[in-house]
Formats: sequence, C-alpha cells, structure tokens
Amino acid sequence: MSYRPSRSNSRQASGRATPVEERQIPVWQGNSFEDDDEGEQAAGLMARLVEVEQHFARLKNQGQHLEALHFMELSVFLRKQLYGAESEEVAMACQVFTTSCNTVAMSCLQRDDYEKAHELLKKAELLTEARGYIQEDRTRLKLRAVTYNNLGCFYKRRGKLFSALQYLDKALKMELSSSEVDNPAGTHLNLCATLSQLDRHAPAL
Repeated sequence: MSYRPSRSNSRQASGRATPVEERQIPVWQGNSFEDDDEGEQAAGLMARLVEVEQHFARLKNQGQHLEALHFMELSVFLRKQLYGAESEEVAMACQVFTTSCNTVAMSCLQRDDYEKAHELLKKAELLTEARGYIQEDRTRLKLRAVTYNNLGCFYKRRGKLFSALQYLDKALKMELSSSEVDNPAGTHLNLCATLSQLDRHAPAL
C-alpha cells in the first residue's frame, strides 16, 4: 500500500512544482512560509518528497519490499517537516509504514532473517506507543496488537517461549478489550501452541 502527497501538493502536468501558495502547506512548528527563503525550503522539501515517493513506487513494483521500506520511512520524516508532527498526513503515513514493517518482518522471519525481522517489529512497536504519531487510539491499538502477535510468533520461532508468551498474552488482552481489534482467534491459537510447548497444557485448553 502506498501513500502519496495530497493532490494539491503533486506536480502539475507541465512537470513544474505547484507554487507554494497554491499548496496551502500547513504550518510547521508555528512558522509560516511567507518569506522567500521559507518558501524555497518548503518547495525543496516537497520536491524531495515526490522524488522519494517515486523511488518507493519503483522498488515496490520490482518486488523489493525491504529496500522500499527505507524510502517509505524517509517520506514519513519529510511529511513531518512539511505538515507537522501532529498532522493527519503524518498519522496516515505512520499507519502505512507500521503495517508494512509488520508485513515485511514476517516475510523476513520466513526466510530466517531474524535480525531484520526483529528490527522491523521493534520499530513497529515503537511507532504504536501512545506518545507516537498515530493519534487515533483505535487504529493505534489495532496495529499494536498485530505487532505484539507478530513479536510473539518471532520469539516462538526462535525458541524463546517465555518471551513469546508475554507478547501473545499482551496481544490477546488488547484484542479482547477492543471491538476494533479483529484477530483474537488467531492470537489464541498461537498462545495455546506456545503454552503446549512449555508443557502447560491445562491453561492451553
């Protein structure tokens, strides 16, 4: 899934960047882009964002999802500079990036690339903290539950069953406490399998 600059921020058909005053870029840190220097800075950031999005799309189309993640993360940073940390643009970009981190991490896990899988899952865990950029709690908690479940699967695959149990238990509690989180059955199965491996068959029933 890709995310792109809003339509008002895209390049015109002529290939030239849309003038800053037409983009109506939200204020970043309370500063306006009224003078020429700040206007040029905003135009430069927008041009860089378009370039980064193009690199991301090319790599994704080539099936290089891990490499594409670098440019997706960079686009989140650029959006933060353009629109502000609490903007909807940044929140949506973080949602997509967090989802992609989970998806690519599980692909890495299937290939036994444990280091990269762990790195991406911990990044997703950080992005779904309450103090993060995803402001809407229902969305954030849903993504956090998915991340916890995947971390549980990661540690189970690595044979670290107690760590797996902790994350799966967190995921299940989160899923059962929210109607927005929709995979308690899958998490429960993972939890039962982990308990069985620990010879704790009674709780698994």
